[in-house]
Amino acid sequence: MIFVENLKKNLVVATLVLIYFTQNTFYLYQGVSQYADILLSFFFLTALICANHLSDKKYITLAAFFIGCCMWTKNEGIMLAFLYMLFYLPLLFNKAHIKYTIAGIALPLLAVSIFKIGYAGANDIVSKQGHDTLKLLTSADRYQLIYQYFCKNVQEKFRVAAYAFYLYILVSIIKRQMPHKQMWLILLCLLGYMMVYVITPQGLDWHLNTSQDRVMNQLLPALIYVISLRLSDIHLPLFKKKIF
Repeated sequence: MIFVENLKKNLVVATLVLIYFTQNTFYLYQGVSQYADILLSFFFLTALICANHLSDKKYITLAAFFIGCCMWTKNEGIMLAFLYMLFYLPLLFNKAHIKYTIAGIALPLLAVSIFKIGYAGANDIVSKQGHDTLKLLTSADRYQLIYQYFCKNVQEKFRVAAYAFYLYILVSIIKRQMPHKQMWLILLCLLGYMMVYVITPQGLDWHLNTSQDRVMNQLLPALIYVISLRLSDIHLPLFKKKIF
């Protein structure tokens, strides 16, 4: 989808993105292992792509549907959906569009509600919060450990994505453009994920070691998509001629 979104704007960027995902062994491993993280990343990416076409009302319905699917897929998807709807509140919930939003989100929201009420137990991270939460939030050691694991995962599994992000920032500075709204959304989602680790009742080292790379992977396609949108505006002389 990222390839197709960029194809007519910049064939070079579209091709590089495609090569990156076909050569990203960690991403492919998560996919063939059938982890729900890749499915969640797909729904979130699709919702972001739809958000760039909201002038067409059918994309409002699709955006709401896919963000509802995020909620249905994993608990983390509930946070992604909440932040997404917060960022696009004026578009999704104004008087002219709200019926399209409801039409899209109704079915996945119904499925989530039935599952949560009828079958799922209480989330351990939420249910175990109490008087120790403030102590966890003010523990500098926890933030330091989370940051150390984050740097380790970036270095070992997301190095190319990090370089692409630095290039995105550089291009934004050169062109005197603020980061995309969607980039702020992704960074806020990442911050939200890291804050969950701060307050987790589980052993922090174990929790980070078993899940941080996977939740980072949930945001990878969306991050690469937003980066590619800005880089697609760069056209080298050799590729100025339109292919399609």
